[in-house]
Amino acid sequence: MRKSIKASVKALSDAEKAMRASQVWASVEKEPRFVSAKYVLLFWSLPDEVDTHAFVEKWHTEKHILLPVVIGDTLEIRSYKGMESMRKGAFDILEPIGEPFLDYPLIDLAIVPGVGFDASGNRLGRGKGYYDRLLPQLQAYKIGVCFPEQYLSAVPTEPWDSKMDKVIFGTIMDNEQVIKLGRLEQILPEELGNRSLDSVFVLTDENTHRLCLGKLSGLGIPASNVICIKAGDDNKDVEALASVWSHLSQHGATRKSLMINLGGGMVTDLGGFAASTFKRGMDYINVPTTLLGTIDAAVGGKTGINFGGLKNEVGVINPSRSVLIDVDFLRTLDKENFLSGFAEMIKHGLISSREVWNHILQFDLDQIDYNALPSLVEESIQVKRDIVRVDPTEKGIRKALNFGHTVGHAFESYAIQQNETKLHGYAVAWGMLAELYLSYKLVGFPKEDFLQAVSLIKEHYGSLYITCKEYDLLYELMTHDKKNEGDGRILFTLLGGIGDIRINTNVEKKDIFEALDFYRDTLGI
Repeated sequence: MRKSIKASVKALSDAEKAMRASQVWASVEKEPRFVSAKYVLLFWSLPDEVDTHAFVEKWHTEKHILLPVVIGDTLEIRSYKGMESMRKGAFDILEPIGEPFLDYPLIDLAIVPGVGFDASGNRLGRGKGYYDRLLPQLQAYKIGVCFPEQYLSAVPTEPWDSKMDKVIFGTIMDNEQVIKLGRLEQILPEELGNRSLDSVFVLTDENTHRLCLGKLSGLGIPASNVICIKAGDDNKDVEALASVWSHLSQHGATRKSLMINLGGGMVTDLGGFAASTFKRGMDYINVPTTLLGTIDAAVGGKTGINFGGLKNEVGVINPSRSVLIDVDFLRTLDKENFLSGFAEMIKHGLISSREVWNHILQFDLDQIDYNALPSLVEESIQVKRDIVRVDPTEKGIRKALNFGHTVGHAFESYAIQQNETKLHGYAVAWGMLAELYLSYKLVGFPKEDFLQAVSLIKEHYGSLYITCKEYDLLYELMTHDKKNEGDGRILFTLLGGIGDIRINTNVEKKDIFEALDFYRDTLGI
């Protein structure tokens, strides 16, 4: 495992390593713990790829950069005083305190390398280093630093492995925040108070303008800075996008302005795209008001619009500065919209772990327990965040989040062409039926889990009517899927089991048609 990780990093070009190292330290510098820290313990035995020299040179005059140094059998803390001094071995010794330095009261923060990390912060060390054995005892807040290539789905347990409080992988998603809250009107002013802004704009649709905007009434946002667009995914188009740009331009928005996207996935997708492209980028905050928006659309940085009859055909990946979640909004959802969001939670259960999947199966969709819902929502959001932090631009493991979407987006695009309105989560649920079948047939998804998942979807999600005459059209729509690589193949994310993700799986046309047969047979079409 260690050799394969090192080989992946070694394969990067010098330019790629430099870019990743720059992003690692840029993310560290934005961390609130680093901003407030006075004494930072930096484990100097960082991998060469995550270069530390520029970082310590930049910060050692403003903060106490502490280095653990092994002298014989003694471990000492020494204060860094510049590169030239270090080359000469002329450290300033704070005190030779030996191993008890782990409880040294001045240390605010430790920055720690590793051969690899998983998304939960578990660290894979070199396996024989002096520091590896001491880190589990360190009491300070610990930030692990590495490259995306050093991500592990799980770290094997070894006596010297330790858990970080946070891991920075050097991606654009390192500093996206998710804040859970009971009352939006309390937390949002605190969030805005931490920023230096020219102005604040709010994007709503017709529904959230009527039902949710009142929660922002105490912020003093002028009515002229509230933008309202038509509701419904069929309005997530160029015309609506242009109207948002026009409003921002006409009312004096600048790159130092902020957009608050108050709504479901349609609002956060379009609003994030508008903010990301207006004047080449202004900050935005997502305030999701639907379960689908809370679980999926508002988290992860994907923005965009539908174009040419195709779902999310144009957009960018640019994370919001914050995602503020008021679970009280979810109590107001009708059953159809609740189920639409829950479909993404089903997907997250299937791609993550047996524990998360069991929690999904145990949740009663006929008698919704809103007191139990927040913990389930939190767990589901974490599944997505763990993935997108490592691979924000969908070069690898983020494709796991597309399970059910290759067929699901084809269903959704077909419905748009037929002037039918179908909620995104329902299309994903139907897509999962077909892709569960492909997983069962092609990569060995267990039969018992297969039947459980199919039964759950069949019981709650109805159907989109299609006949075999539509198969060629649906196949053609699948050729536009963003996971494809332009060589004519249709690439799926399939599952070999719960949490056993198989990205970039080439599926032949005959198997796709067979999966569509299974979809129709299962739902009695």
